[in-house]
Amino acid sequence: MKITTIRFNTNLIRTIFSLIYTKLFKNVNLFFLPNLEKKKFEHKFHLKKNDVLIKTLLCGYCGTDKKIITFDMSVFSSAFLDSPKHKSKMIYLGHEIVGQVVAKGRNVKKIKLNDKVIFDSVIRNSKDEKNNVFGGFTNYFVKNENQLEVINKKLPNDKAILIEPLACSLAAIKKTLIKKNDKILIIGGGIIGQGIMHLLRHFYGNKIKIVIATNSKDHLSVMNKSLPNNIIYKKNIFIESKKILKTNYKSILNNKIISNGYDIIFECSGSDEMINKAMRLTSKNSEILLAGMNMNYVKIDPTPIWHRNIKIKASMDYKYKYSEFKKTTLKYIHDLIYENKININNLKIKKIGINEWHKLFNKKNYGSIKKAITFKD
Repeated sequence: MKITTIRFNTNLIRTIFSLIYTKLFKNVNLFFLPNLEKKKFEHKFHLKKNDVLIKTLLCGYCGTDKKIITFDMSVFSSAFLDSPKHKSKMIYLGHEIVGQVVAKGRNVKKIKLNDKVIFDSVIRNSKDEKNNVFGGFTNYFVKNENQLEVINKKLPNDKAILIEPLACSLAAIKKTLIKKNDKILIIGGGIIGQGIMHLLRHFYGNKIKIVIATNSKDHLSVMNKSLPNNIIYKKNIFIESKKILKTNYKSILNNKIISNGYDIIFECSGSDEMINKAMRLTSKNSEILLAGMNMNYVKIDPTPIWHRNIKIKASMDYKYKYSEFKKTTLKYIHDLIYENKININNLKIKKIGINEWHKLFNKKNYGSIKKAITFKD
């Protein structure tokens, strides 16, 4: 079978050059990195009895993919260690995928040929070199049937690839205890932050107050501005929160702290600075949920934690199934979208053809919430 893929070549010389380049020049057009390469080759898949061969229809470019190619060691190290043990180590990128079933193993029962599917785990490499599953930035790959979720064929691909990140947004909400009249701050207007915003409105309507803060013009442009009560865009978050909450701030150990702040804060940016600021924007007995990936060492001032009795939690993934929904998490999110119970039409996806793959890694978001690769020329 003819394979087309975008992969990350961990050749030592390429890696040293790319590592220096990314550390010296931040926020660069990453397609210049010598580690990134588009390759075509022949590959024979050997399906095991419960395997499914899938054709990639669309795959989103996730923040974890960017962390891998910019050598964020919290993610790159695990991706590298997961690579198959052969001479030329490759990391195959992409996991926010919607695909079509083109072949299956003899024991596969619940999946049919031509089914449209998504799945819930990161796809990089199979340690079985003969049956390399590749990743979503590849036109074909293999997955076990138990990791697949069949979706409605009528659901557009650009909405289907949002099911997995919205499931992560749901997981963040499920880890908090939200009450009527709570004041909620979402820091970060990317897909996780906006997913939380959409789901909060679905669950609680106008019973809560939602504020979202973002510095991204692209994120602001695709935001459904009817959902949050207030938007903080490129402004001092303390000054704006003081106005929105009609409160004041005081100084504790020479640092500003809001007097009567937010009851729950979802930190979705993964920023060291914003993690520290979040603690100073809280109220008494509040919660901070860390939903933005940051697995690096972060220096914090713990003063607000004990002063405000703050609970700090983290959310990285979601449960396969929440008992109250009586269906898998992915199926639950799928149904919300397909039945228009949440309107995500504003969350635009920029589709990029494989022949223009370098656009996936440049700085432009093209007025979209996410970029995605398609193998249609």
